[in-house]
Amino acid sequence: DAVRGMLLRFVDQLLEGTAVLKDTRKLVLAALFTALVWGSNYLVYYLYTFLVDVEPSMLLGFTVAVVLALAVALPSTPGFIGVYQAGCVVGFELLGYSWSVAMTFAIVTHLFQYAVFVLYGGYVMLRDNLHLRDLAPSARAD
Repeated sequence: DAVRGMLLRFVDQLLEGTAVLKDTRKLVLAALFTALVWGSNYLVYYLYTFLVDVEPSMLLGFTVAVVLALAVALPSTPGFIGVYQAGCVVGFELLGYSWSVAMTFAIVTHLFQYAVFVLYGGYVMLRDNLHLRDLAPSARAD
């Protein structure tokens, strides 16, 4: 009975998600935003190739971005530690680059991304006068 309920919810959500196909304007906007998000993602990974000792290549940026998207979709550790690095190595090795260059790329870019998000999060917390205890649900009963 629980499986049946989960299956029905899945089908309902799937049908709800396809509603965008009925409205041409919404479909075009969804396609444009999707292209914008993926295009910016490819561009970021292309720009990251300047951080390592390789000839910058849109193909490399595209390949790494696609492999990483697939890799981080898998069950993973918090922060995708390990999975992110493996995705970078696979992306680089598909195009014939060495493991050491790929791992350097993976570590540098992952640390860079963490730094950006931690610094931005810290800025927002300071700006809004938030504390870490404000972000976690209260452990005490009032």
